[in-house]
Amino acid sequence: MTTMVLELYDALKAAGAPEEKAQAAAKAMVGHDDRFGRIDAELAEVRSGVAVVKAELAMVKWMVSGIGFGVLLLVLKSFWPV
Repeated sequence: MTTMVLELYDALKAAGAPEEKAQAAAKAMVGHDDRFGRIDAELAEVRSGVAVVKAELAMVKWMVSGIGFGVLLLVLKSFWPV
């Protein structure tokens, strides 16, 4: 058991909980620690994916701006005969 789970077990025993119930509660907390660890790992993965999308979005903004500028130049050119 981890330190936190041992502290929970000791606290339950000090509060007067029966031995088997204190052990069961401590074992249940082990599962919650693992669950939160998985959630943290998945959240980190999502955050890294969002960072990639933000970088690609910045590139797309520049591309759209360039295309818009090119279209503007073509429209302006159509009003001035050569």
